[in-house]
Amino acid sequence: MSKAGLYALTRVTAAGQGPHIRCNGVIPGAVLKPNDYDQEQWDTLNRKNSPLQRPGTAEDVARAVAYLCSEDYLTGVVFHIDGGEHVM
Repeated sequence: MSKAGLYALTRVTAAGQGPHIRCNGVIPGAVLKPNDYDQEQWDTLNRKNSPLQRPGTAEDVARAVAYLCSEDYLTGVVFHIDGGEHVM
């Protein structure tokens, strides 16, 4: 339900405030922190759920957010930063 709410809020805000602001969203998946699971543990828990078959990093999320903050012709978009888990 929270993802549906994020989609709806992003779209409504983008449509209603279009000339004044751009509104985009990010839905991160499993992100490996430096002190988190080691690679072997991550593989055991999540490998089957991710087409990219590697854990996400904070840098992956940061690059997506930086892109969404750029001046590109983009609004009302929600990015899944999850290595493709949402398609499985």
